[in-house]
Amino acid sequence: MEEVVRDLLYGVWAGKSGLEWQREQLDVSIRSPVVEPHLERDLGLIEQFEEL
Repeated sequence: MEEVVRDLLYGVWAGKSGLEWQREQLDVSIRSPVVEPHLERDLGLIEQFEEL
């Protein structure tokens, strides 16, 4: 677990599937209303890139 501006990134959680491990998927807990829109924008960019 790594703390980033009062928000949390989890790399390990109960029930994480094999595919989630292969994709190195993270679970993000956003607690900052300032950071949330920026992360959502970044996620949208990443998802568009993955579709290419």
